Amino acid sequence: MKRVIKAKIGILVFLLFVHGGIASAQTQNSELLPSVAQSETDSDLYLDGNSQTQTVDGEGLNVYVSGSKNTIVITGNCVELGVSGRHNRVLVDSSSEIIVTGIDNKVIYKTGEPSVLKLGRQNTVEIGE
Repeated sequence: MKRVIKAKIGILVFLLFVHGGIASAQTQNSELLPSVAQSETDSDLYLDGNSQTQTVDGEGLNVYVSGSKNTIVITGNCVELGVSGRHNRVLVDSSSEIIVTGIDNKVIYKTGEPSVLKLGRQNTVEIGE
């Protein structure tokens, strides 16, 4: 279990540093917004940027949010939700696992009992609407 957590932390740290604090996967799907990219396997969704407000469908996906001062609404049940950066606000219907790193990030989930890992300072994960 510790290896899995360390690997996931490593992924989030890597994503945080890939593009000056913002990670993004390259995709050939031009219909996606510039700040949204889906992996080639279509199981990972990367949302990155600063001061953005977006609503996305995360049903069955691993969703990773990176950047600062973003407000993100994720509909559906995510497999995993990762949030890194500063001052991000994320509302998700549900997720099996939530990992938050960085400073002053807030994740609110509507239903379920996700496993939660919080690293950094002043990060919160709570149930709510």
